[in-house]
Amino acid sequence: MKIYLAFILLLSAVFSSYAQEKGDSLSYPDLIPIVENGLYGYCDKDKKVIIEPQFEGGTFFGEDLDFYDIKDPKKKIFGSSTYATVWQDGQRMRIDTKGNVVYRYNPDDFNEIRPKESINESIKHSYEKFQDDQTLLWGVHDIATSEVLIPARYNIHEELYSYFHIPQYPLILVSSPRGGSKFYVGLNGTEYIIRPENEPEPK
Repeated sequence: MKIYLAFILLLSAVFSSYAQEKGDSLSYPDLIPIVENGLYGYCDKDKKVIIEPQFEGGTFFGEDLDFYDIKDPKKKIFGSSTYATVWQDGQRMRIDTKGNVVYRYNPDDFNEIRPKESINESIKHSYEKFQDDQTLLWGVHDIATSEVLIPARYNIHEELYSYFHIPQYPLILVSSPRGGSKFYVGLNGTEYIIRPENEPEPK
């Protein structure tokens, strides 16, 4: 009986360790888009602002496959994951990690842009969005443990932990039911938005 109990405890420890590793297996990107007064900048995981909010829109730093069809080989580098795409004054641009504009999109720079395909070698995680039946708002829970990671208080637009997202991040793109700009929320509950001091956070 003692041997059986010891075996059960050992299995529990193994599965607990596995679940812990699985939950921590997604890494946050070095720079995350953050919103302030409707403008986008970039911060680190702990919300330390690295690039001041100044853009009308911004993507994660990542590869732009359209640059495979650019005519000038010297400009191909700007399509690498070292840069991010932003919008300012209606213009689409690529910036570096300091916020400097390195390339402004010009359709004449490209050959006919063909559809691109990426191979997703990522794995499927146990995170899943769920809806509150009363408020009809969404949150995220862990299917394996039933733990609520993000309370159901948002409109969810994109799940970056999804197995078909390249690359995968422990983040979701949301908007508030009260309106305003879309912003990212980490699976640890961190909201990547800078609110006025007198504006309360959602409950």
